[in-house]
Amino acid sequence: MSLFKAREWWATTSGYEEFHDLGCLCIGNLDNSMPPSNKIAVGSFQGLVRVYRPEPGSFSPDHLLIEHQTGKAILQLETGRFIQGSKQLQLALLHPKEVAVYSLSSQSSDDPSGPDQSLSEPSNLYTLSPVYSNSLSRTSCNMTIGAFGRVDVGDYICVQSMDGQLSFFVHDSFAFSVFLPDFLTPGPLCYLARTDSIVTANSSRQLLSFQYQSLSMAYCGSADVGGRENAGKKPRADWTVNLGDHVISIRIPRQLPGKPSQLLVLGERGVYCVLDTGQLRFMMKLEVSPTCIYPYGVVLSSDLGERGGGGEEGGEGSLQYLLATDSGQLQVFQDSALKWAAALPHPPTDISVATFQDLQGVLVTVDELGHLTCCYLGTDPPPSPPRPPLPPGTSISPRWRGR
Repeated sequence: MSLFKAREWWATTSGYEEFHDLGCLCIGNLDNSMPPSNKIAVGSFQGLVRVYRPEPGSFSPDHLLIEHQTGKAILQLETGRFIQGSKQLQLALLHPKEVAVYSLSSQSSDDPSGPDQSLSEPSNLYTLSPVYSNSLSRTSCNMTIGAFGRVDVGDYICVQSMDGQLSFFVHDSFAFSVFLPDFLTPGPLCYLARTDSIVTANSSRQLLSFQYQSLSMAYCGSADVGGRENAGKKPRADWTVNLGDHVISIRIPRQLPGKPSQLLVLGERGVYCVLDTGQLRFMMKLEVSPTCIYPYGVVLSSDLGERGGGGEEGGEGSLQYLLATDSGQLQVFQDSALKWAAALPHPPTDISVATFQDLQGVLVTVDELGHLTCCYLGTDPPPSPPRPPLPPGTSISPRWRGR
């Protein structure tokens, strides 16, 4: 148990009797406002997506910008440039049988075309409009986005199905699909931009990297009698790391210029840092049950005034990240060294770090029931319990009264 508690900056409950899981939280300038400001999008298994603009203090109804019922369970949210030729951000929602892209826009209420002219102060009316959607032939599990093939025309989408099929979409068009080899159950999915690779984990407790080019070459559009697309060339992993642990999440920290990329892997029993070449940089066994992880910084040893911060000649840099547990504890690590710990109000299923109202480093957490909290690490210990009363007739020496 931690002596310190994370201090609440803003909090609300995203719906009632709704359930959320890892991937239900997304933060960014979703409405493309100027100057840019972050908003929080939360999706639930009940099909509701909500967008918030947090402000310091208690929750106010105008902090909820929009609430939209999609009618389908939301498995994951991502923000990116999903429209060809557009530099604006859109919101991608993954449903069991569909991946849909939405655009969040605002309209000032004092606009003559606005529906409300009676407001004394101008405010914005928000609309979440569908842009396009792609149907999925198989039940989806998760997705990742990126500039696959190193193209600079926006973000593409890769969806992993429950039976191991990777489906790639170029904006509103289907590109190709391929089955992962030796597949049993789906694992986490992420895109590594430096090597143009898709990284995932399999049921053999291995971490695997597949280059996008090798996946596209393995595609064959014909289908066999069983209905599975017949890949004329079986995709081959670029590298494989045997972790010996069931992987919960894979995160990509910020990359330092001229340095190899790192993958932060969260397992049920440990944390692993793997380079984009397949080398294990460090590992750390856990004595707690983790729920989610988030990397918030990579620094070189010279910046810390330390020696041996990560590999040869400054190496890849020391990795700083947050680890949350099922007991509601937040732990701050630098590589494998614990730097700080604090108690969270709820055990989170997803966590992120963002900037709101020029306040940097705000921790954003959401739990299974939708308790959404923005907090920061404080140094005030929790209030101590009251002391038991003294028995009747007990006197205190004057020298101890002031202590």
